[in-house]
Amino acid sequence: MQEEYIKPEKRFYNCDPCEDWSSLVFVRVVEHGSLLGYVFIYEPHRGDPRLYKLPGGSKEANESPVETAQRELKGETGISLPLSMFEFVDKEWREKPSEHWRIYFQVDITVTDRDWMRDDASGNEGEVPEFFTPRRWRDLIANGGFLEPHLRVLSANELL
Repeated sequence: MQEEYIKPEKRFYNCDPCEDWSSLVFVRVVEHGSLLGYVFIYEPHRGDPRLYKLPGGSKEANESPVETAQRELKGETGISLPLSMFEFVDKEWREKPSEHWRIYFQVDITVTDRDWMRDDASGNEGEVPEFFTPRRWRDLIANGGFLEPHLRVLSANELL
């Protein structure tokens, strides 16, 4: 059974003063008003059991936070989207392992966009993208299989 999808209100971000950041992307797969699922990644080369997380990573020179999110999403999943599809969710200060901002975005994609997903994308550093139905996502959370800081931000912003 598909879940009804209600698009959240669009929010804008102020990143002043932000000199260093990582951008992360919450990807929802939506079709004809129904939420079909989500796209998450895991990094088998890190040696962790399958601990899933949001696609994302650190900025490169002369990038804005949303450009970082766009580049990282494409690099880790193969999904290429225009900047206008990325919506700000939240930001938080991270002190360890290095001081920087974590800036969270969300995108809603279609099944066609999801079909571009692959783990051999240019810029991929060994991340493996996977599609999760809402039920599989709830099971993943219940079993502790999702990175806690990412889950905390999604929950605080009522994205679960």
